[in-house]
Amino acid sequence: LRFDQLPWPMFHFKPTLIDIDDLCEDEISYFVLSTKRPGYQKKYAKERLRHELLHYHPDKFNARVLPYMLEEEREKAVAGASKVTMILHNLL
Repeated sequence: LRFDQLPWPMFHFKPTLIDIDDLCEDEISYFVLSTKRPGYQKKYAKERLRHELLHYHPDKFNARVLPYMLEEEREKAVAGASKVTMILHNLL
């Protein structure tokens, strides 16, 4: 997998490939806190944020995702997951 193929927690409308700079608090909060996501309509904001944190926590991300990443994309993916985790913690 490449960095831009990962399911980052954001709506992506640009015709270009996603980069680490695209992972920003506004985009992530808009996606994570959206009540239009299936299964999220009845969840409180903190529940949504905690659920997303489970996906991007470094231990879980490194174990579940890194083995499938292209070698040259791994460092960037780890940095992206760390950035997402930091943003999600800030939103809590």
